Amino acid sequence: MNLQPASQSDPRYDRVRSAELTRDWQDPMREPTLEEILADPIVRLVFDRDRLDAVEVERFLKAASRRLADPRAERVDAA
Repeated sequence: MNLQPASQSDPRYDRVRSAELTRDWQDPMREPTLEEILADPIVRLVFDRDRLDAVEVERFLKAASRRLADPRAERVDAA
C-alpha cells in the first residue's frame, strides 16, 4: 500500500466527499455504504495517521468481498 498520507484536499477524496453530502441517517435500519464509511472524517484521520490510502483500502475490501461472495472460491476454515 502507498505509505504517503492522503490529504483531505486530495482529488482521490472527491468521490467519497460527494457520498458524505448525500448521507441520510434518519433510517435506523440503514447501514452506511463503504463509500460513506471511507468519507467519514474520523476514518480519514485514522487513515492519514496510519498512512493508508483510501483508494487502495477500498480496492482491497471490494476484492475481498468478491472472493467471499464467490461460492467457487476456496475457503480456509479457522480451526
